[in-house]
Amino acid sequence: MFRISTQHGMTDFSADDLPQLTGSQKQISWATDLRNVRGRYLANSFDQMFRNARDRGEVTDEQRLNLLAAWSAKHLAEMSNASARYWIDHR
Repeated sequence: MFRISTQHGMTDFSADDLPQLTGSQKQISWATDLRNVRGRYLANSFDQMFRNARDRGEVTDEQRLNLLAAWSAKHLAEMSNASARYWIDHR
């Protein structure tokens, strides 16, 4: 589960929302861990970056939600890659 805070609380992105990985069982097991780590990293990075910007008065909550939508669109494409080999090769 990846969490990003928004003005209205937390937005959850679950591995259940992503396509099932393809490859050998060993690849899928390893790639699942890699993809989960990447998802948590992206979510934490987004949350920390924009929380700090908001606290400094640089980003409004409305802008934050717009940025969240743009962030989601960009990174959901990567997170949706179903090839276990992709995740292993790009770790």
